[in-house]
Amino acid sequence: MRRLIAVISAIALTVVVAPSAMAQTTVQGGPLTNLNLAGDKIHLALSGYPTAHGLYIYQAVKPEAGARPTFINTASQVWIGSSPGATDPKGDIVVNVDNGHAWNADCEHQVCGLFIRLDHTAPADTSEDQFIPITFMAGTATTTVTTPVDTLSVKIDGVDAKENVPGTIAYRQVVTFAATSGSGAPVTFKSYTPDLCPLSGNSVTALKGAGQCDIAATVGTKSSHFPFNVVPAAQTSKIGHIGFKVKVGMKWSEAKVTNFGEKLTYKALTSSCSVNGVAFKAIKVGTCKIIASAPGTSNYAAYSATDSFPIVKK
Repeated sequence: MRRLIAVISAIALTVVVAPSAMAQTTVQGGPLTNLNLAGDKIHLALSGYPTAHGLYIYQAVKPEAGARPTFINTASQVWIGSSPGATDPKGDIVVNVDNGHAWNADCEHQVCGLFIRLDHTAPADTSEDQFIPITFMAGTATTTVTTPVDTLSVKIDGVDAKENVPGTIAYRQVVTFAATSGSGAPVTFKSYTPDLCPLSGNSVTALKGAGQCDIAATVGTKSSHFPFNVVPAAQTSKIGHIGFKVKVGMKWSEAKVTNFGEKLTYKALTSSCSVNGVAFKAIKVGTCKIIASAPGTSNYAAYSATDSFPIVKK
């Protein structure tokens, strides 16, 4: 404990960061400002931390409100908890931070900081999520970084796209990128989440109904990132009878499955028609109203649709 007090008291700028509205954890330590872009260390002490789960602390670019970071310095991550291999939450916690160039960030110009969250034992629990901003001294990096002179213009499905602004992609949806550079040099694309959103040429397909994807467009030293929030898809079927008119006694069939192969179940809602599986029959003059349904999964929602059409005399 004496060592911890000595380390923290020696820090030029020591602050206490109040926890977010939900978080229990309070962070004390520093420095959090005027850091060296070439690499620096932040010393932290925690209090009020949860004991049922561990914590992760790592450097990241500030995420959208309510979201977790897309751009993360994985080399800076510190695992804190009581499990073997974790850092003791009662000790001096050291987080190594840098300019971000190695992980596609620019912390001299972007808002970077420390992100705190519960560890892998509670991956969906956001109660401890909090972001602590940090700042760097201008021009302190030991390496020379040439400012990119090239520019990128990117379209997604023909619409101008803004980098670092999350879009939405549904399960099995395909989105296509097109890009031009100011110099005319070729632009390359890369998926940083190929297991979820692989690239085929300049097109991306979501393979699940949840998660986050990150696609980068690069020309020379210029890279732009385009994140996506992945959502479940909507099922469809061929049910629909605009202008459809049948005569009494007529028989017809409806689609057997949805676009995702789920079995469709039909029910007649009026006595003017009957149904047996996918086979229908017009019974009497009136309106035939039917409902079709199919189960969903984590990748696509359940399906339900109604339709109606007239039945006339022979």
